[in-house]
Amino acid sequence: MISLAETSIALRGIGRILRFDREFLRYFDRSRAGAWRSFWMAAVFLPVFLIRFYVLHDPRDLPIDGRMLASVLIAYAVNWMAFPLVLLGLGPLLKREAQVIGTIAVYNWLSLLLILLNVPIILLALIGLDWSILQLLDLATFLIALICEGYILAIALQIPGLSAAALVMLDFILGQLVFSLADRMGAASLF
Repeated sequence: MISLAETSIALRGIGRILRFDREFLRYFDRSRAGAWRSFWMAAVFLPVFLIRFYVLHDPRDLPIDGRMLASVLIAYAVNWMAFPLVLLGLGPLLKREAQVIGTIAVYNWLSLLLILLNVPIILLALIGLDWSILQLLDLATFLIALICEGYILAIALQIPGLSAAALVMLDFILGQLVFSLADRMGAASLF
């Protein structure tokens, strides 16, 4: 389980990431135990993810029902594991085995940034801001997260920016595949 002290230190690290300060690595436990603990961020981020899913759900799409919710929850869990597993597999190919575990820890802690970026959008949605404006704000937060992810990967793995950008694109594609499959599962008829 992650502690409040570790979370407080990680928040300072997130601030360093937002300023593109290479010293951000000092604020995260990049040990194997720290990487395992960082997966608890999935539980911390889950309520924000679910509320965001509900308030940003396109009203033209199928309504959210139990089947759709179950498929999204499964996709959420799979998505949390997919990219870290890819990093573990690519570590030897990139000759960065020693850095992969620490990178996974920092990557998982990046969800703190997503919480900080998504809570205001959720609040704006709850007070009735126009859905199309919410979508634009959501896109902006998504782009910020992708840029920060690329920066994290470049610094933590000690790889060139283009390689980090390729990994960010791979992560994006994996997420799209996982959640597209969840959409199909959630919309599929049982008969």
